Amino acid sequence: MCNNNKDKDLYFKKYIHIIMMKKKDDTDIKIIQFHFYVAGRRVCDLIACFPSVECIFCVGNKKCLDSIVFWFKYSVMSKANITRTLCLVKPDGVRRGLTGDILSRFERAGLRIVGLKLLVPTDEIARKHYRYEDIAVRHGEDVWNRLVSFLCSGPVVAFVLEGVDVVPVVRKMCGSTEPAASPPGTIRGDFCHHTYEYTNLKQGSVRNLIHASATDEEADYEISVWFEPSELVSYKKADHAEHFLDE
Repeated sequence: MCNNNKDKDLYFKKYIHIIMMKKKDDTDIKIIQFHFYVAGRRVCDLIACFPSVECIFCVGNKKCLDSIVFWFKYSVMSKANITRTLCLVKPDGVRRGLTGDILSRFERAGLRIVGLKLLVPTDEIARKHYRYEDIAVRHGEDVWNRLVSFLCSGPVVAFVLEGVDVVPVVRKMCGSTEPAASPPGTIRGDFCHHTYEYTNLKQGSVRNLIHASATDEEADYEISVWFEPSELVSYKKADHAEHFLDE
């Protein structure tokens, strides 16, 4: 994310460019809102300030445009390192009754749950989540099909977490993808134990309880697979100021 003023300016320009692109229909307006969700902020409030998105392009007065840019840069971009990630309690975690234990770990760390649902994934959703070019190309179609089959084998708890540079924080709390390699204190290190070798011998899918997005870009994509923007909620927890350093 933004590590210095120069980076913040570049990041700002990237996203101000998205909102200043000409959008003509409701679908495109949703895309604008989604792009700003991935920046870690809700921008629908900004869009609601104008009669239509087109008004942003009709501002001929440079002073007015500068005012919009100033508000956007210092009201929105000052919090740009508050990001979101997608997590799944997989069917093994739900069947073992570990959902509450897993969710409570993230909440105790100060992260916000901003989206939450229980569902049995369809084959279509599972294959969107485990993308062919990511899994099948790198590990083979057999592994891809096993992952899809396991994800569809029972209820899954999908949830979105929000926090400061949240992706690496959540990955650290989950532990290694291979349970046997996960240190004690992590979710996988405390609640599961088997190896890739054993999984392959059994021609199954690794039982590692939880999925967490690996990068910010992956999080953006995966959130869009499992949630509509309207299903994500912004709010402040009682301990908000302790974790986010504002009132």
